Amino acid sequence: MAYKCLKCGKIFEEPSEERELRGFVGGDYAYENMASCPHCGGDFEETKKCELCGEEYGSDEIHGGVCIHCINEKRENFDAIYNISIGENASVEINALIATLLDPADINEILRKHIRDNMPNVDCSAYIDEDLDYIGEALAEGRDKL
Repeated sequence: MAYKCLKCGKIFEEPSEERELRGFVGGDYAYENMASCPHCGGDFEETKKCELCGEEYGSDEIHGGVCIHCINEKRENFDAIYNISIGENASVEINALIATLLDPADINEILRKHIRDNMPNVDCSAYIDEDLDYIGEALAEGRDKL
């Protein structure tokens, strides 16, 4: 088990433990065992291991089991994020003639090809940031590689 300091941000295996005097009770001194970061004495939390890279991170850096760094690597990977988004649809207004000539699957494929061919390094951040936990879970399940 590893821990991350909430003050200095360092990852460590064992917290520092000290006995701290808390007062005098029933004729005896009362002590409390206190655990803290061995680097700075700050509070800490248990880390979680990223399911993709295996590194340890604090809870604010893990989404759906995947670290924010692994998620960030996919922000400009249109095909990976497209694969995750399969089955999710949004409505848009298009020309009425085009809507009668093409079915939604054809329109979708034309737009996908246009984006792949004409928009290199497209930034998918707006979609990713809507639900980081969903994206993390999808990446952990390998849905980006369909």
